[in-house]
Amino acid sequence: MKKNKNTKEKVSTNKTTKTSFLESNWIVRITALVIIIPLVIVAFLLLTSIEGSGEPVVGNRFKNQLVNKIDDAKLEEVESALVYNNVESVSVSLKSATLRILIDTNNDISKDALKQLTLDAYKKVTAILPVKTYFTNLTGEDGETIKMYDLEINVYNLIPEEGETTKQLYAVRYKNASSDKSHFEWITSMKNKEVVESLMKD
Repeated sequence: MKKNKNTKEKVSTNKTTKTSFLESNWIVRITALVIIIPLVIVAFLLLTSIEGSGEPVVGNRFKNQLVNKIDDAKLEEVESALVYNNVESVSVSLKSATLRILIDTNNDISKDALKQLTLDAYKKVTAILPVKTYFTNLTGEDGETIKMYDLEINVYNLIPEEGETTKQLYAVRYKNASSDKSHFEWITSMKNKEVVESLMKD
């Protein structure tokens, strides 16, 4: 009887050991899977991002817009046309569908002369790039609006030192593609003198 009892105990112990081993084996496998799966996903994302790191993400927010393009040759033609005796430098740039022109004049230019120069520059630019073709939104065959370029001509006599603005003259003539007419504005003139004076007092 002792022999049988010992044999039964050994068999029972073996079964328990085998069962606990199998259970712990499954726990290890599940734990390994839980750890490995996120690691594989992270590794995959890292590899794909490294592969595409040298390539820029190219998008076009003006897709199906700007049907009449302003190319480099046109920009050079515009810059060459803006030659004046009282102008020190001219800069022409085209960014985000805005043709922006900066004209730096002589420091001693008069206010009337600067305003006249702004108007003349606008006429020269629009003679090369007609307003209706390049700076006015068009209507497509489907009736949708085709967005075109904005034009901005900035003319100034000097960049003032800190705290000194009285000698600066700065005017801008601009034409938004969505508007029918161009607009002129003095950047250095107060639009509301009373408001400015009240702010200065405070």
